[in-house]
Amino acid sequence: MILLGTIVFLSQQRSAQPIDSTEPSPVLDPARARAENTARPARPTASPGPSLEALSAVKTLLSAQQFLLATPARYEPFGEDLTFDRGYILVFETDPKISLASIEKRPVLYIGAVPAEVFDVSPSSGRVIAFAPGDIDLAETPIFFGSTLPAEKVDATRGRAERDAAIALGVSPPPAHELAGAVAAGGALLQARDIGELTRHLGDIRAAWSKVDAGSVRIGSRSQ
Repeated sequence: MILLGTIVFLSQQRSAQPIDSTEPSPVLDPARARAENTARPARPTASPGPSLEALSAVKTLLSAQQFLLATPARYEPFGEDLTFDRGYILVFETDPKISLASIEKRPVLYIGAVPAEVFDVSPSSGRVIAFAPGDIDLAETPIFFGSTLPAEKVDATRGRAERDAAIALGVSPPPAHELAGAVAAGGALLQARDIGELTRHLGDIRAAWSKVDAGSVRIGSRSQ
């Protein structure tokens, strides 16, 4: 009984002692936090190429329109400096579970070895409107959702690794009949003054496809 009383007394004495606020907290001490962060191993990056779930997420190429820019622009969604004055505007039917996934889980859309600039994803269908820069031969270029590594961290080497991994898993360019229909739906070459005019044209395309979703325009119609 004496021993038990002593333990209780000592416990009360410890709890009654004031806390020294000058002693740095291990959580709030900046020097210690930096040291721990340095010692912590780097997070692994996503492996190149599509996951099995995303392997067939690009269903159909619906529209493909080539464009030219009078004033070249810098291509933003890429880890290397890239200036472009031409490319393709592309519309895809995709699996909405992939194209509408949260940002952390959403894989990057690739046109060959280059991440596409996604302009719009339909919340009702998962349809994607995007563009990609350069002289693209769509008959020879695989289109796929790759890994979740952010596009701005993708350099040319990583882009080629993504493309090669996708090809190894069976991803191939659009079939000839699908590509022919997409080019016909996309229409004539767009000659834009600059990236601003290209963006406005993308907005017009989004508006037209919104009417398709509403059932007022047939796919392939030029009605605005």
